[in-house]
Formats: sequence, C-alpha cells, structure tokens
Amino acid sequence: MSKYTLSPDAQRDIQSIREYHRPRRQIAIARKLISIAMKACRYFADNPDLGDPRDDILPALRCGIAGSYLIFYRSISGGIQVPRILHSSRDLTPLMFRDGAG
Repeated sequence: MSKYTLSPDAQRDIQSIREYHRPRRQIAIARKLISIAMKACRYFADNPDLGDPRDDILPALRCGIAGSYLIFYRSISGGIQVPRILHSSRDLTPLMFRDGAG
C-alpha cells in the first residue's frame, strides 16, 4: 500500500473543514467529509495516474474528486504528496499553491 503525505496547507484545509462545521453543530458531517477525503488520498496514493492532470496550475500536479472536495496531489516515491484539499466550488488560482509544494 502506497502512502500519502499532507502539506501544511492541506492540513490547514482539513482543519478548515472542522472549523466550518463546528459552529453549526455538524461535527458528524465534518468527520464524514474528512474521512471521505482521507480515503480518497489513500486511493490516489495507490492509483496516482487516475487524477486529472492540472499542469495549468503546477507542473506534475493532478486532481481527483472526493465528494465535494478536490484532492490535489503529486506522485512521489512510494505514494503521493497532497498540497491542497479544496472545496470544488472555489475558484482555483495558482496562488493557492504559493510555494509549488503546498
């Protein structure tokens, strides 16, 4: 089984999911969304060529869907590195990937 690593930005994205749902008392929903995202990360780690190429944002970047979220990742030795996990309704810009690694 391949592994995935979350960049600091991706870790903040996960925290943002928790924070968004906390005041609405939707903790179970937040847990479910995060679980879906983490399962997708494992899936893309095992199948890194399945995501859509997003060279328009960064070279070698791919994107896969996890519910209403987009998992952005790059293949690395033994798995993937995830620079961002973003809601699909967001306008995407290369600035979201400031340092090129997430």
